[in-house]
Amino acid sequence: MAQNGLLRIMQTLVDTSHKSTAVDTTSSKVLDDGIANEAVYQNGWLCVLIISLLAGLLIIYILNRRKSATGLEALKRQNIDMENVMFDIHRSRELYNELKVKCHPDRFIGLDKMQQAEKIFQELSDNKHNYLKLLELKERINNEL
Repeated sequence: MAQNGLLRIMQTLVDTSHKSTAVDTTSSKVLDDGIANEAVYQNGWLCVLIISLLAGLLIIYILNRRKSATGLEALKRQNIDMENVMFDIHRSRELYNELKVKCHPDRFIGLDKMQQAEKIFQELSDNKHNYLKLLELKERINNEL
């Protein structure tokens, strides 16, 4: 789609440069050479500007692609123990499900306990994938509620 727009712009530039040297049909004379040369000169600079802009955008695009590729390669080189990561995710999911039932604010009747449970429940929701933080919250739930 952008290429069609660019092609239309380039075609318009070419058409306007041809129109500036067109022959006057009523008097069969070529238009003033000064006006024609000025129009061709302006259109030429406009073409140079568009081409240099496109070249700059192409260079920026290529450099950004190289940076993202090197970022992926760096990630591939790191030694990440994916088995341990997956194990922690599953453990945190089970612990989160257990704790959200224990400290849900609707379980408590007293206003003080309900407010404490709401605070803990918000922290619990914010850290549901962090296994170590969930262990700390479990201790806090056992002590406070």
